[in-house]
Amino acid sequence: MLFCSDNRLTGLDISNNIKLWSLSCGRNTIRQLDISNNPLLIELYAFRNKLTRIDTSNNSSLLRLALTKNDLGEVITSANAALKAFDCGSNYLTGIDTKNNTALEELYCYDTTIRNLDLSGNIALISLDVSRVNLMTLDVSSNNLLQSVGSSGNCRLEALHLTSSDEYYQTDLREYVGSNIGKVESVQGYQYKYNEGDQAEPIETEYSSGIARFKKTIRITM
Repeated sequence: MLFCSDNRLTGLDISNNIKLWSLSCGRNTIRQLDISNNPLLIELYAFRNKLTRIDTSNNSSLLRLALTKNDLGEVITSANAALKAFDCGSNYLTGIDTKNNTALEELYCYDTTIRNLDLSGNIALISLDVSRVNLMTLDVSSNNLLQSVGSSGNCRLEALHLTSSDEYYQTDLREYVGSNIGKVESVQGYQYKYNEGDQAEPIETEYSSGIARFKKTIRITM
């Protein structure tokens, strides 16, 4: 385990530390980080640096990867099937591919320029933050375990696909669309309960209250 965060490091050589399993080097000015010789690495916290590239292809044991606030234009995690938590927010990313990360439980890619995000393979996903991203569509209909979603500031968002269990439960759509709630034009495929004792009625054209009880998959048109 190596902890060297909050220093003035511009570089870090861990090529000889082949048994290293945890590295925390956040809040430095590191521009290059080679972890190819660290196959046992489980945790990498390299947030708030100057990284422009990171290669995790030799790190199949990686469970947690935090790369927030770097200068990354691309992060490839296809070799990290065991990955559970991935934070790549505040980078120059235009896209990420997480289809091989089937164990992923937490994904944070806020403050990027990602336009398309395929989460259909991330069935273990519990927490998602895509705030201030240029998404036009957000589809989480395959993510039945999802508990927390942040998607405010997506001014381009046009469609939202949610899912629920077989039982009715309550959600606040403002968790998904944030300040865009006033732009919602229609909600399809779910039932809304005005009061606990009232009979459920379908909403076809208007969504105003922010609170909905739904079952099955719903589609929201912005």
